[in-house]
Amino acid sequence: MTVRQRLAQVLQIFFLAFLLVAAGFLSAVTAIRFAIRGKQVEVPNMVGLTVAQARGKLRTLGVPVQIADRAYSDQPVDQIIRQLPPPGTQIKANRAIHVSISLGPRKFTIPGVEGQSLRAARIILLQSGLHLGSVAQVHLPGSQPDQVMRQQPPAQAPDATDPRVNLLVSLGPPPIEMVMPDLNGKLQLEGELILTRAGLKVGQISSARDTSRPRRTIVSSDPPAGAKVAQASAINLQVAE
Repeated sequence: MTVRQRLAQVLQIFFLAFLLVAAGFLSAVTAIRFAIRGKQVEVPNMVGLTVAQARGKLRTLGVPVQIADRAYSDQPVDQIIRQLPPPGTQIKANRAIHVSISLGPRKFTIPGVEGQSLRAARIILLQSGLHLGSVAQVHLPGSQPDQVMRQQPPAQAPDATDPRVNLLVSLGPPPIEMVMPDLNGKLQLEGELILTRAGLKVGQISSARDTSRPRRTIVSSDPPAGAKVAQASAINLQVAE
């Protein structure tokens, strides 16, 4: 066998060996890819569990848990309130699930605003990071108008978790009621004088065509005679032309 023939034989053997190694390498890569794809798992629902419970549940799946943040919520302290990826997602076994942990309900310090004006109470609540809730306004004896009489929750209420404070605000003492005097048939000036002396006010004056009455005579009043009216109420009059 000549040298050239031997060299050709060696090259042929080397080429075959190279093909075998390449084929083995490609087979290994393909096997690794299939193995990686085969380790995908479905993300379970972690919401409502503690971190310890979630880690115990995911340990068998080979999925780690990482705390992304903590936030106030209605759920108990240390309970998972959100997760990413969401339940049902297919992920690789070594990919971490990020969760948000509850700090529990946020508690507020309630300032006292009773005795303040409604405007002052609103400012105090805003400065305390709170909000004005519902406002009920009623007439109360011995009180000043626009004065806060009650608040809910009360000042320094323990375990207050709602940032809204409801207020009861006074409209002042109840108005004094009186019986509406009968002004029918009286002259307009006389009727207006009666209203003023009674602590009432003259409201709108309208004209009425009534030829049976002298001109500028009061035909009717609103409210009518005998009705109960509050002090300082405005009384509308209808006067004959």
